[in-house]
Amino acid sequence: MTNLTPEHLAQLYASAISDEVIHQRGYRSINDPAELAPYGFNQAQRRRSCPVIILTLPELGSGATRELTRCDPSIPTPSRACDDESHAHL
Repeated sequence: MTNLTPEHLAQLYASAISDEVIHQRGYRSINDPAELAPYGFNQAQRRRSCPVIILTLPELGSGATRELTRCDPSIPTPSRACDDESHAHL
């Protein structure tokens, strides 16, 4: 079972990201900007449009980085403009 919208899942598959990697990294769709606060994203990052894809990228040591990807659906695929932002959890 996935926590991704059909559009986000299709986007990940189009990027050759497997179900195994999707599960390991915890990809999920966020539709409400307020849902980003517990992940450490600041108000300016949350103010931008949703929906977004969020995932966890493990780092060396005890930390991890939460990353979100926001794509502009008005730009046709595959050249859709995407914007990535990160927040480090230590």
